[in-house]
Amino acid sequence: MLDKPGLLIHGTNSPKTIGHLVASGCIRLVNDDVEDLYRRVSVETRVVFAS
Repeated sequence: MLDKPGLLIHGTNSPKTIGHLVASGCIRLVNDDVEDLYRRVSVETRVVFAS
């Protein structure tokens, strides 16, 4: 869940940074994808990290 400090889902204006270690604990998406996710998923939705 994203209830710990440093765990974030956020957008970026620099898509080439997606998939690279820039900040630990972040899920980096392009801004359009963040907006789409916000429209389709309720705030407080559980997020599960799987590797």
